[in-house]
Amino acid sequence: MPAPTALKNAEDAPPAVDVPLPVE
Repeated sequence: MPAPTALKNAEDAPPAVDVPLPVE
């Protein structure tokens, strides 16, 4: 079930990527 898990991870990635890291 590595494929389904990867897809789910990708779906959870967008929201996380939306928030840029505080690199000052």
